[in-house]
Amino acid sequence: MVENAGGMGSRPEFPDPGSTRTRLVRKYPRHTLEVVLPMVEAIYQENAGQPYDRIYLAKSLDISPQSSNYTMLLNSSAMYGLTQGGYRDSVISLTDRGEMAASGDQVAKLDAALEPEVFSRFYDFIDPKSIPENQHACRLLEVQFGVRPELSAECLHVIKQNALSTGIAIKVGNALYVNVEAAKSRTKELYSEKATKPANKVKEPGITSDTSAEL
Repeated sequence: MVENAGGMGSRPEFPDPGSTRTRLVRKYPRHTLEVVLPMVEAIYQENAGQPYDRIYLAKSLDISPQSSNYTMLLNSSAMYGLTQGGYRDSVISLTDRGEMAASGDQVAKLDAALEPEVFSRFYDFIDPKSIPENQHACRLLEVQFGVRPELSAECLHVIKQNALSTGIAIKVGNALYVNVEAAKSRTKELYSEKATKPANKVKEPGITSDTSAEL
């Protein structure tokens, strides 16, 4: 296992590879956590959490290792602090956070959602109010957080989906209300409850189906 990457300032930005067109450099993960986690879980389940050959990992996800989608999936996972390694690396490794998230740890998933600087700053800026309507929220991302206009709608989509899946925001009617501290408290309470419950009896090993999700 490898340690999580350092502070915000040292986080790399990943361009889309292999194109002669102008590259869009994203300061945030293109994919939501729900899309990234199946790849993280595949490393954990299929390779015992050990560094996984990049080509075999792509095969397990049924996507081409040369595809731009796979490259951006690796980039997104790295930006969440879940894995290390990109399209030029021979293996993809889980971080400590990635291993915990793959095992179902909700605290690790919440930490991953707050790892990208643009996301965490946006949540902090809105908290404890509701996320504005899309047009205004996109403008906010562009002006306040430096997201390029052609990427602001995509960025907002990921922000909203992650907020819902981790409890950072709750839906009331058509509005999403952000409360980061409440999400942290609920997640830690849930983790504590699970930790204090008596362990179930270990089942006899049997044949199980492949749990890695296809993208």
